[in-house]
Amino acid sequence: MFPYSFSIGHFVTALCLFYLVSSLTGTEGACDPPPRLSYAVAKSDFGSTFENNRKIYYDCLPGYRSIPGMNKYVTCLGSSWSDPLIFCEAVKCGNPGEIQNGQIEEPINQTFGSRVVFKCNTGYNIINKLNYRDCQINGEWSNTVPICEAQMCPPPTAITDGDFSPQKDDYLYQNTVTFKCNKGLTLVGTAALVCTAHGNWSSEEPNCRGEKLLLLNCSSPLHR
Repeated sequence: MFPYSFSIGHFVTALCLFYLVSSLTGTEGACDPPPRLSYAVAKSDFGSTFENNRKIYYDCLPGYRSIPGMNKYVTCLGSSWSDPLIFCEAVKCGNPGEIQNGQIEEPINQTFGSRVVFKCNTGYNIINKLNYRDCQINGEWSNTVPICEAQMCPPPTAITDGDFSPQKDDYLYQNTVTFKCNKGLTLVGTAALVCTAHGNWSSEEPNCRGEKLLLLNCSSPLHR
């Protein structure tokens, strides 16, 4: 028999003292799980407690890359982790490109996962299926810079006893045509029409009114 009795109460007390001493000396279970970072993930964070001076290393998340010269770990110091330095930075894409007769909607962000949206100036239309570019994980922009094409108007309708100029196959945004009547007739309406941003003309075609001149051939003798 033991020279003294050892009850359950004594055992529990001794066990508690053991863990208390362990935590104070930093020999076991000093830190909780390592901090979770928005730009990196711990390589090995298994367990619920970590001993003093334990280092936990991180890997940058997709879309982030390591910053040269920066340590990618945290250290258990007593009962807390060292403050993690920013050792990963977001992948950045370069200039998304310049669009002719258009612009990029603000704001412009060039980091991974960002999207820039293009729009055409008044009187122009995007002919591409996609009007945006995304910053990809490899630091390159998706798609291509969209193309803005000028709005077109149909050829004006010819008028009776008159004409218009210039006459051509394509009439683009802000192109102007001018109407005039044959000699002796008066133009009623707007003489100059402008191709609008909506693809139609600024007003209806004019009309020519007045007495028409009857041209006689005086070189032929009159028959009696």
